[in-house]
Amino acid sequence: MSVRVNKSSFSIREKLSELERPIGVKGNELMRAETAQEARDLVSAGRKNIIINGDMRIAQRGTTSTVDNNYGCVDRWFKYSNGDTSTWGQATDPVHGTYAYWVAKSNGYGNLRQRIEPFFVPTEGLNYTASFWMKISSGTAPLRYEMYNNTNNTDIKSNMNHDTLTTEWKKYIINFRLDSSDSMDNWHLMLGSNGAPANVTFYLTKCQIERGDIATDFEHRSYGEELALCQRYFWQPVTSQFAATSAATWGAMGISYSANSYYVPVQFPTAMRIPPSVGGDGTWRSRRNNVNAFTPSFGIHGAGNVNGCILGFTGGSIPAAEAFWFEADSTDANLFFNAEL
Repeated sequence: MSVRVNKSSFSIREKLSELERPIGVKGNELMRAETAQEARDLVSAGRKNIIINGDMRIAQRGTTSTVDNNYGCVDRWFKYSNGDTSTWGQATDPVHGTYAYWVAKSNGYGNLRQRIEPFFVPTEGLNYTASFWMKISSGTAPLRYEMYNNTNNTDIKSNMNHDTLTTEWKKYIINFRLDSSDSMDNWHLMLGSNGAPANVTFYLTKCQIERGDIATDFEHRSYGEELALCQRYFWQPVTSQFAATSAATWGAMGISYSANSYYVPVQFPTAMRIPPSVGGDGTWRSRRNNVNAFTPSFGIHGAGNVNGCILGFTGGSIPAAEAFWFEADSTDANLFFNAEL
């Protein structure tokens, strides 16, 4: 017994044309990927931005500063303006959120830079893309950028007139390559201008460096994660970490090992890059039976390590072999731990 099946006719040419999907170049690359990791690399999935605090949200030192040629405000960013002491800092914008701002010197010179820790670069080298949003307060100015190897004192890539800064926010993109000679060396990204109008204000945010040739959207990390990345280089305790509000509450607890000499253990919130230096000033209070205000001399006792240290203090009026409460008299008495590059 035979069965006849009838099916409506169709055009082979039309069916073949349906195979020409508009998937684009990147789609073709993804379809050719042989592993999941290769596909993730093609779309820059996962953690990609090697710039820390690229959206300028973290400012442990404060939101304004007049420090020049040093770290002084927005975490991980170093003002490089050769002697200028005009105010720079952190502010907000309804379009981009937080940003950093700084003012050009009278000769139009003003830059921010971030040093990047060493990481392995294979023999064949790696391509990277830097992207960032920038504008100025008035007029126009040539955009300067620089990638510079701080270990070998060699230029990776730079341009004094890469593009034109205007009063409108614009996304700028720079492609560059790290060669094996840059392997495991610290290097920096510098952004700004050497020829801006005098006293013009620069604005910078959403700075990103990622592997590959394509600038993807800015990677938003959580506040806690970004803060921990910054605290690996610099930590400034706040009131709740180093202050007692009364004789019945605990601040940092220490012990006097001889008259007017004390030890205070400090645990860092995250492992720092290297055993840090300690600095600061201000008035402190020790709590025994009453409050004894003093301005101490202090430093790290012993070598210290990346997870914590013991502060050694001299001053005040606590007898030997007594435990005490220890607190800052002001917000944080400017105490800080520094492990910057």
